[in-house]
Amino acid sequence: MAECRTADVEAAAARHGGTLNTWFVALSASLVGSAGITDEDEPVLVALPVTARGADDPRANATRIARVAVDPTDLRRHDLAPLRAGCRQAYAQLGTRDTSAKDADTGSLLTLVQMLPDAVVRRLPVPTGPRVLASNLGTMSPAFSAPTGTPARSIAALAGHRVVDDAEIRVLGGGLTAWACTSGERTTVTVAALDPARVPDDETLRDLVRSGLAAWHVEARLW
Repeated sequence: MAECRTADVEAAAARHGGTLNTWFVALSASLVGSAGITDEDEPVLVALPVTARGADDPRANATRIARVAVDPTDLRRHDLAPLRAGCRQAYAQLGTRDTSAKDADTGSLLTLVQMLPDAVVRRLPVPTGPRVLASNLGTMSPAFSAPTGTPARSIAALAGHRVVDDAEIRVLGGGLTAWACTSGERTTVTVAALDPARVPDDETLRDLVRSGLAAWHVEARLW
């Protein structure tokens, strides 16, 4: 986990034509390139979770996924303007396209995979698709960040896979998942690696995050 000053992140993003969200997406995309998970000249496909929860929505998970391809040249130039436009387009397409049939088919396939024995799942080909999931939870509401009236200094979020070994992690397709939360003066970025071959331990991942932040001249406290 990296704890940054929100003002520093917003200033870095603004200097390069973006917002805190596009800065976070760019940072996440740059990490898979630095780790060697994607080729340095290959566009990085990033999954962007978007809430689909409505009023009084009883679903435990009401999330849809937008996708944006991050140009490695833009990453090297730290140019966030094209990525900002790409994210807007991805969110707009997600909100307008009719995915009911496709989503139903995909959901059925995922259900079948989950029913297979572990020994069979390990033999399945590695799936193609985004190598990064970048979930920006935004600014936490006071009801969550200050339930007793005293706001938390910072809040970190992370969703991961529990009780799995390296073989099962490889079946997931490799890559990284990243999460961002803003609470007052602090923004946290939490990253988990799903590629044991290229990111074998916490220190390797910590070095990747430290170098990624340094490229944007953002100081952070790493945990």
